[in-house]
Amino acid sequence: MKLEARLKKLERASGLGERCAWCRCRLRSTFTASPASEEQWRQRQAEDCITLTCQFCGGYYMVKLPADPFEREVEGELLSYKIADFYTNHRALALQFWVEGRRMILSPPPKKDVHRPNGPEEKKTTSAVRRREEMERAMVELIQKQNARCRKLYGDRFPELDTLGIELLENTFSDGELWEEQRTKQLEALAKLDAILWGAAREETLSAIEEHRKAISLRIEKDEREKAEREQRDRGFLERNRNLSNNNAPRPAPGAAAAEVEPAEPLITQLPPTPPAWFS
Repeated sequence: MKLEARLKKLERASGLGERCAWCRCRLRSTFTASPASEEQWRQRQAEDCITLTCQFCGGYYMVKLPADPFEREVEGELLSYKIADFYTNHRALALQFWVEGRRMILSPPPKKDVHRPNGPEEKKTTSAVRRREEMERAMVELIQKQNARCRKLYGDRFPELDTLGIELLENTFSDGELWEEQRTKQLEALAKLDAILWGAAREETLSAIEEHRKAISLRIEKDEREKAEREQRDRGFLERNRNLSNNNAPRPAPGAAAAEVEPAEPLITQLPPTPPAWFS
């Protein structure tokens, strides 16, 4: 029996009805509403959950919202949008980029000198993993079809927001030392989305930008100080080598030095003249 048939059989047996690939992948840990569990339904509603409808199959499910009022408002608004809203509603697309970017920015910075294995780690392929991958492929195909349908009906999404989303979600760090600069650019894009959604940049975004700018200034000062210290050490090293080379130069012998000072006696190059005969 194929995976699709087995899933349908399990869903009918549980009383949930047939669900789509999105529900099967995304709602694994989420309570799925069903008429057979009224007590659980009421309990979840008391726990600040909201009831939503799947945009693909129409099935009901419930999601628990955060306790923070602001987070609760943002999460509830984002969950209320469908894929078509991101092509027709300017605020829906801006809110999606804002939530994804804010979640990514709050993650810790990348670590330096992380040991990586020589080759890719071998992944154990089991039947459960294969079934999971098959379900995910079906979900991606379902979302792509819906996006293609919306693009055909409404055209491309908002270009200026797409550009801003790319700046915000770009997370390519070629070097760990460039992390502050990259994160500052992302925060500036997040501040622009703050202004689109709430009229002005939020305080937490501005404070984060200021912190990263201070970190950049401190790092630049540290680099300049280390460069000056390195140049000073190099100059001292060259000066010591020059002095050592002058002290170790070969010196002339004492006799050689005297010979250079005292002129040598002239050499006799011819005999004296022969005396006359009467001299003897």
